[in-house]
Amino acid sequence: MANCQRCSGGRMCTVQAYCGTTFYTKLGEKRLRGKIPPDMGIGSDLDGVFFEYCFDCGQIKGDWPLETTRLERGNPKTEEFP
Repeated sequence: MANCQRCSGGRMCTVQAYCGTTFYTKLGEKRLRGKIPPDMGIGSDLDGVFFEYCFDCGQIKGDWPLETTRLERGNPKTEEFP
């Protein structure tokens, strides 16, 4: 496992969780329920959450900043993903 991209710490935690279509997130007033959209940087596939984060500084491993996500472009209420 690689060290943290922010602080170079070696205390990286891997998180994996299957959630199928029970995923929910909110950004401001925009909400999303359904499968995980692939452009959020937290899922390796559409059925589960997968990411690594640093126990020293809290940085989530990945390429940041993200492009504008489907959540940000979507309906300001709830958008369902197939």
